[in-house]
Amino acid sequence: PYKSTWPGASPMSTTGVNPNGDTGEDYIRAQRQLSMIKGWSYLDLLSSQLNTSYTAMSNDRLHPSQEGHQLLGDILGQMLCGTLLTQASDIFSNVDSFITRNKKWAVIGDSLTARTSYTTKAYHDYIAEQMGVNVVNLGEGGTGYWKGYEDLNNFALKVGDIPEDADFVTVFGSFNDIASLDLEEYEASIGTISSTGYTTICGAINEFFDELYARFPACKIGVILPTPWKTMTPMYTDAPAHDYVEKLKTICERKGVPYLDLFHQSGLRPWNSANRLAMYSKDLESGQTDPRGTHPNEAGHYVIASKIREFIKSLI
Repeated sequence: PYKSTWPGASPMSTTGVNPNGDTGEDYIRAQRQLSMIKGWSYLDLLSSQLNTSYTAMSNDRLHPSQEGHQLLGDILGQMLCGTLLTQASDIFSNVDSFITRNKKWAVIGDSLTARTSYTTKAYHDYIAEQMGVNVVNLGEGGTGYWKGYEDLNNFALKVGDIPEDADFVTVFGSFNDIASLDLEEYEASIGTISSTGYTTICGAINEFFDELYARFPACKIGVILPTPWKTMTPMYTDAPAHDYVEKLKTICERKGVPYLDLFHQSGLRPWNSANRLAMYSKDLESGQTDPRGTHPNEAGHYVIASKIREFIKSLI
């Protein structure tokens, strides 16, 4: 649709007119809107335009006139200045927001999901702002797949609170299931990946999925693996924390449940004192100045929010 015979030369010009009489600015805006509606990117539109123009001139269908050079120059200038990439990024962001806006997201979890004094904004708050989703917060501090069963507040018992019209669900547990156990107690409690019932940790994990899929057979669910703690790090592969995460991953894989590994890839390093001060500044016991390295602050939640955001896009 762009031709070097337009008055005013290039399609990036705000003075040029296309064959329909629109100004160049209006026409490119219309093309951007049309591209977004059809799910195309503005980047593809302009890249195609560039390739077509270059091929046409190479084949002598368009003579390399001053107008032709200006056409290429404007497009290349946009690319070199970063404007094209910025506009393309805006288009992708708008498309993502259009797809996810007003989707209902049920979040099951512990104190990293629930409202607490450790942060004024949790990961799901950042994501709700960025994607326009509606969050149903089912988080409760101190709970887990197994932890809380005796008090009737473990994760499986939250399934009944998920709205019938929820579009997708995530469950984000931490290490509450094993935090109070010594090695001997852990080995006696963990069970196997095929365990059932609530007498073992793995049994409780399996029960959670069974409860969820019994109520929502086509549920779009994603599991978020625990973020590390100062006392639960990915560096020790023979420790209970590593074994717990591996068993949770294996159960997810056996059941076809997508998961996000924040134990190994969260970007948080609570074993490092500087990182604790930056990312866990409010996670303090009375009279202490060194954060415990368990509950992230706003900065810590912002770090994991970007990873969780991309993960939940794959669920929708």
